[in-house]
Amino acid sequence: MRAFLANQWKLIAFLVVIALWLSLFPIWSRWVTANPLDEAITLAPRGAINREIRVVIPEHYDLNLVFERANIPFEELKTLLGDWAYKDGKPIPSGMRVPIRWILKTVSSGSVVASGEIDSFGTITWSSTEVYRQVGHLRVAPGRYIFSAEILGDVPELAHIKTRLSMELHPKASSTWQITFAFWGSIANFFLVWPAAVIIVLMLLWRAFLIFHSKGNAANDTPRADTPGE
Repeated sequence: MRAFLANQWKLIAFLVVIALWLSLFPIWSRWVTANPLDEAITLAPRGAINREIRVVIPEHYDLNLVFERANIPFEELKTLLGDWAYKDGKPIPSGMRVPIRWILKTVSSGSVVASGEIDSFGTITWSSTEVYRQVGHLRVAPGRYIFSAEILGDVPELAHIKTRLSMELHPKASSTWQITFAFWGSIANFFLVWPAAVIIVLMLLWRAFLIFHSKGNAANDTPRADTPGE
């Protein structure tokens, strides 16, 4: 076994490097792409948020109200939440309005770095489980901040829909090397790194099989000493 490991040390070392990459890259990728904010908020009675957040990279972020679809029929949701239709280049108001005010301050000095107030309507994205309504857009330097938000008026029509306020990376406006690296690294993992790991493991298993098989044949071919009396 020691001789086999010594002879195959290059492949084994390469496999160890790949294993470390496959273990550490997802952790790093989730860290840089994680939402700085994802907090439940009530619309009736009107709720508020005040919490410390951490921004890891200086990217563009969308501030969204996220509504859970649950088992609510699509047509009902569309009536309550609206859509994102345009006329003459301007959005057409639709759905129940949700007035909201938000502000972002630095932890160290308390200075305001971003804020907004909007009587929000419509939606921008639908998935199988959630509906998104954008209420703000910002870009700030990495650091720790105090995020505060409040719903400015009760919206009883939406009280039965679970709602969160999230601060998420803007998918089409990324500009940092971290996001580019996370994107292409994920693709490389799927098409290159995982296949390379599988190939190396198969090569090591095949070489081990050949070596031990040849040793077994050699042992079987070794002439046995004649026993006395034969």
